[in-house]
Amino acid sequence: DPLSAVMTRRVITIGEYSPLEEAAAVMRERAIGGLPVVRGDKLIGIITERDLFDVFSRLLGVGEPGVRLSVSLPSDRGALVTLLRELTDQGGEIVGLGTMREGEARLMMVKVTGLPAEQAQAAVGIAGAELVDVLVED
Repeated sequence: DPLSAVMTRRVITIGEYSPLEEAAAVMRERAIGGLPVVRGDKLIGIITERDLFDVFSRLLGVGEPGVRLSVSLPSDRGALVTLLRELTDQGGEIVGLGTMREGEARLMMVKVTGLPAEQAQAAVGIAGAELVDVLVED
């Protein structure tokens, strides 16, 4: 039977209350583009690569107007909080945020509306962080 030659007999699934990052890790590790979501032994949905891209885009504020700052944070844990507080105290609204480790450094992307680019950039210096990139999106 040609179909059985290409089908997987043991389907990899994830439970309905599993964290999204767990689903992403399974999909990446197994190099699969979709992951069935189950409640007990019943299929209730499928998480796809597109779903993950949609969540990732929303977390980062893609499509929202504003100023996107890419920042290298010092090891001082207070720099992140200081930067976010400075941006909001100046009247900005955070519409996207993400952080990740890159070796010893912590990189952060923050998207803010309600502030001109120069004012948002100044907040980076006040926080003691290093500005890597700025993008203004209308």
